[in-house]
Amino acid sequence: QEDCKGNMVPLPSPYLSKVANRYKKGSDDLILVGTRVHMFLYRFDSLPQPAEQLDYLKQKVLFVKRLNKDAAEYLRYRPYFEISSNGAERPYINKNLPDLKLCTGSLGSFHSKIMKCRLLILDHPGTTLNVALAANIPTICYWNKRAWAMCEQSIPYFDALEKAGIIFGDGSSAADKVNEIWDDVLGWWNLPGNQKARQAWCGRYAMASRTWRRDWMKALRQM
Repeated sequence: QEDCKGNMVPLPSPYLSKVANRYKKGSDDLILVGTRVHMFLYRFDSLPQPAEQLDYLKQKVLFVKRLNKDAAEYLRYRPYFEISSNGAERPYINKNLPDLKLCTGSLGSFHSKIMKCRLLILDHPGTTLNVALAANIPTICYWNKRAWAMCEQSIPYFDALEKAGIIFGDGSSAADKVNEIWDDVLGWWNLPGNQKARQAWCGRYAMASRTWRRDWMKALRQM
């Protein structure tokens, strides 16, 4: 990253190799995935700072309220309610989105649900983004790029996803895209430009391989 030197070898992820291209639509769920809301600065990191966290919550509400009735009927929200440092989100969601249905359960149960959902929505860059793109799950993302600092090398890959209409800068724009494609999500997701951007990301940040064990052993022998 940037100009930092390191002796690092890119290798396929064992877990991502397990889920690569395993998506198969089996439900009409529209799953929105949230993340922690840190209302105080506890370390230097590429995370939204306290004032930006307020906008993060606001954008979530704007996204939900912008959805048309057809899509909103199937919306489920995956929260971080159980995390103690996320105490600011629960009362905000309860006040502003009291009818929001939740997608709870273990991590394994959650991954099983997104592997067959109609459309996945991510309001932050994180691990689930890699799982989704590796598994080829139809995905739409939105976040404030100024609030999430990215390394210089990653910007072209994020830009390609944004150009393809997969990443948006705010909740309202993302909701408009959901409304636009809801009747034919798979047709949109499988457009050549979308798949090209997805595959480019996976080749760099979500590597998967059927022969990942062999790849790891070969790399270890060469060290």
